[in-house]
Amino acid sequence: MKYYFSTIAQIVLKDLKIESRTKETIIPTFIFALISICVFHISLSFGVISYQKISLAIWILTILYSSILIMNRAFARELESENLNGILTSPIHYDALYFGKLSYNIIILGSVQIILSPIFSILFEINIFNYEMLLIFLLSTIGICSVGTTFSIMTAFNTIRDVLMPLLLIPIQIPLIIAIIESTNILFGFSNSSDLINWILLLVSFDAIFLVVSPIAFSIIVKN
Repeated sequence: MKYYFSTIAQIVLKDLKIESRTKETIIPTFIFALISICVFHISLSFGVISYQKISLAIWILTILYSSILIMNRAFARELESENLNGILTSPIHYDALYFGKLSYNIIILGSVQIILSPIFSILFEINIFNYEMLLIFLLSTIGICSVGTTFSIMTAFNTIRDVLMPLLLIPIQIPLIIAIIESTNILFGFSNSSDLINWILLLVSFDAIFLVVSPIAFSIIVKN
């Protein structure tokens, strides 16, 4: 058990150390997300009196597509250095590799959201700094990354992985996206529904299911 968690920690620390030196994932992802919300803001500023109601959908869309950039880079370093096959054939638990990469992806996507959120709040004049939103952001980040990490290894050796990733990732995350939109609309009074707890429970259920299913699928993909 100690070796198992040590493997996860080593994978996370290795990727974070490389990222801290190169910043080849977080900076392009942040720039993409920033450009996206700025373009949306400029587009909606003309002829739209109030765009707060759709601002959260813009946030979700921006984070979702930003996550695709992160997932596409999950195994890119190992591929570029031709070390991926060596890692996959090494005597480590495949689910430990999964959870190591998952933790790294959550940290990077979470960091992008933390950096981006003040800018988003200023541009769209909406306060997203509260405990309920923090919980929703955390659950949605875990859900997005839990599925995306599995697809990242599935598409790692494919030359068209940049195209395949959104085609695979977005459809399976539709329940997650609906739950995020509904819960945030209720939280900010954009919906008359009072089922906030139920939508949050759906987020929790989605995360729980894929935190069990995804490492199993990841191991099967790697073995084959």
